[in-house]
Amino acid sequence: MSKYVGVLSCLSIFLLIIVGCNQKDELLKENLTGELILSTPVSSLQKDNKGLAIFKPSLKKYEIMLNDQYLSSPTLNRKKDKVLARSTTKIVEYDMKNKTLNVLYIHKDNTIDNISYIPTQDSISFTAYENGRENIYGFNKNSGSNNILIKDIYGSYSWSKDGRLILFGRRSKAENGKYKYSVNMYNINMGKEETLFEGYAPQYSNNNQYIAYKEANASNIDNILVIREITTAKEWIYKSNAIYTYRFSPDDNYIAIEQQSRKFASKDYEIIVWDFKSSKKDVLIETITRGYNTGFDWK
Repeated sequence: MSKYVGVLSCLSIFLLIIVGCNQKDELLKENLTGELILSTPVSSLQKDNKGLAIFKPSLKKYEIMLNDQYLSSPTLNRKKDKVLARSTTKIVEYDMKNKTLNVLYIHKDNTIDNISYIPTQDSISFTAYENGRENIYGFNKNSGSNNILIKDIYGSYSWSKDGRLILFGRRSKAENGKYKYSVNMYNINMGKEETLFEGYAPQYSNNNQYIAYKEANASNIDNILVIREITTAKEWIYKSNAIYTYRFSPDDNYIAIEQQSRKFASKDYEIIVWDFKSSKKDVLIETITRGYNTGFDWK
């Protein structure tokens, strides 16, 4: 009898190991608020990956719009009734209520990226290169004027919700020849810049209580994402093979991360959602065809 009990015990342990190894840190996607907007991720949704895709996590459904346009770097306004996007050298704005597409700005080359509405203003911002250096530009939609806000940044940037502060990255060479990276803050009203900590490509949370950024001292500078609580300096760390765009959920309980696909031998991309306080994560968008990882927004 004891022999059979021993066999059953071993079998139970074996089954527990199998179950434990196959458990996933799944999230209830029904709890995810808002919607993501991105370039059409796979050709099965739209021929030639044209158009923009609205993805609603709670419904797990796509809605395709502007399916005759090649667009990238989309971003929604706070009301979610207009979207900015890049079309080669142009910045366009699509009014989703009136179904109208207008060209706002034409740049001299195709280095435009990181397009954003400036909070509390009727203006937009974007990055572009000038003499090999990346700058942040502001463009007034009413007057049609544009100007450089910050010169020689590195990576993406992010506005505070009141439109007074910009977070951005800088890169410089140290005495040992290696690069140093820093997250900086610029006060628009005061014209004052402040270095905050090491890192780059910062993103404010919607409530401005957290900053997500890439770690500067990693062996591969694109594979570690850090979320820092501003008031306490508490940090949560996420590691992957390669990390690209990331955006906080509208309620700031999660962050969506565009990264290299974890499928074996895959060259495509995916978007995962991370509950950074509980360390749970799950796949949000399983496949983004290589070459179409052109950024996304979540509002």
